[in-house]
Amino acid sequence: MNITLITGATGGLGRAFAQIFAQKKNNLFLVSTKEDKLKEMKEGLEKEYGITVHYLSADLSNKDELKKVYEYSTQNGFFVDNLINNAGFGKLGNVAELTPTDQASMIDLNCRALTVFTALTLPYITKKSGILNVSSIASFAPTPRMTVYSATKAYVTAFSKGLREELRSHQISVLTVCP
Repeated sequence: MNITLITGATGGLGRAFAQIFAQKKNNLFLVSTKEDKLKEMKEGLEKEYGITVHYLSADLSNKDELKKVYEYSTQNGFFVDNLINNAGFGKLGNVAELTPTDQASMIDLNCRALTVFTALTLPYITKKSGILNVSSIASFAPTPRMTVYSATKAYVTAFSKGLREELRSHQISVLTVCP
């Protein structure tokens, strides 16, 4: 089944991307930590647009949960038309103020999960497909009290630029959004 896979699907940009791709009659696989919102989105999008929506509640900063999403995708025979890496978060505070756990979680979700998830799904992405990675304007202008967040988003931007060149000959587009 060809599908658009969206992480961080239940709020903000992720929810908007789900709506846009549903309007274009793309089947969806939505991933978020908020199972109640995923179920609500599934029911609403299927009813309104006549598409198939799969969902899985998972914390992508957790290696086991990341693996769970990958296994669900392969078990269901998904071929990814569009991968939207939207999951991410930031905590405001100086490096000395934030807990090491909060800082590691930002790095795990914003960088490691995006990278691993992209690598795991690449064998299932079809030609003329696209990968959209959500970064931030903070990737270009690191600021105090957002040091770790800015650094993670700089990684996303740099990773996306390199990946775009690597996948160009495979006819897979890579786009970075920097709100």
